[in-house]
Amino acid sequence: MRWLFGSIKDWDELFRQAYRALKPGGWIESHEASVYFHSDDGTVNDKTAMGQFGDFFSEGGKKIGRSMTVVEDGIQRKGIEAAGFVNIQEQNYKVG
Repeated sequence: MRWLFGSIKDWDELFRQAYRALKPGGWIESHEASVYFHSDDGTVNDKTAMGQFGDFFSEGGKKIGRSMTVVEDGIQRKGIEAAGFVNIQEQNYKVG
């Protein structure tokens, strides 16, 4: 599952359904990205368009009842654990 932020109302239920649909030993992969942009050299800040991008998405998500801060809030891991998955592996990547 990829790039679902803003489209899922109940992440816990999504992962419960995924768990139920898998055969024993099965696995899922869930990939989401942050809507917040950062820079190592400080060129992205709250005065730049890229620095404000995440706030616009986050506020919009709140208005429609959908999370845009899936990464920041740890929603995937919490939902995957609650569904009953074990041996959870999490990786974060910096895109440059």
